[in-house]
Amino acid sequence: AGAAGIQIKKVDFSIFSKKIVQLAEKKISEEDLKPKLKIDLELPKDKINISTFKKILDLERGRRYFCSAHPAWVTGAIYGVIAPFLIGSRNYVIEGRFDSKIWKKFIFENKIESMYTAPTVFRLVKEEITKRDIKYLKRVCSVGEPLSKSLVEYYKKLGIKIIDTYWQTETGAI
Repeated sequence: AGAAGIQIKKVDFSIFSKKIVQLAEKKISEEDLKPKLKIDLELPKDKINISTFKKILDLERGRRYFCSAHPAWVTGAIYGVIAPFLIGSRNYVIEGRFDSKIWKKFIFENKIESMYTAPTVFRLVKEEITKRDIKYLKRVCSVGEPLSKSLVEYYKKLGIKIIDTYWQTETGAI
């Protein structure tokens, strides 16, 4: 057989397969195939510290809130879905790839009041964003990576104080 100018020699792998099976049978016992650990975890609502949702993200019932993290990531799941659900905030989501023009229009048109996003987003919209675009924002928090001093100073001139939550997945929560 040949493809893209390369000749491929047909080989019988049955001897190789038999050798692998024989080796596995010698090395792997029935005991090795039994699960060693089973984890079944449920996190009751009363074990979640919702005070961080209220105090740090400034969430409250009815507050217009946007967390830019994807819900498949822990930040998106906890702070983008669970937190606003438990508090009763109005949660907003943007679908699709990041686009700075769509993002800033979304923030303004939905009158977002609290936002949780990564410093990367702040850098990507920095040259385009105006005071008008963020006039409804009361609380802005960052997640995932350190904020640079210049970024904090830039947004401070627009009237926005960015709160660095210093949160990483490894820390479990804010």
